[in-house]
Amino acid sequence: MDEPWIIFLEEFRDRAETLPEQQPVDQEELAEALQETHEATLDRFQHQLDLRLGDARRLARGFSKVAESWVRKDGLADWSELEEQLELFQTEWDAEMGTSPT
Repeated sequence: MDEPWIIFLEEFRDRAETLPEQQPVDQEELAEALQETHEATLDRFQHQLDLRLGDARRLARGFSKVAESWVRKDGLADWSELEEQLELFQTEWDAEMGTSPT
């Protein structure tokens, strides 16, 4: 079973294909891609990982904030940096919750 951060990354990469790799990224297109990612991720968290709705929402929202910050800072060029940031967020989430949601 995939880790939550991997699920989010897969969903975001699928939706970010239409966005330009370099700045500036159209903010409306970014918001739409992040919203679609959030919704798809939320659904997968609930059905694949069996997370409660509240936990799934908080986790998806946190990943979305990490991704939005990354895009605003660097564009879409360095996906490995986003992977690291999402995995770090996941680690912090696990520590805060006392257990991994997977």
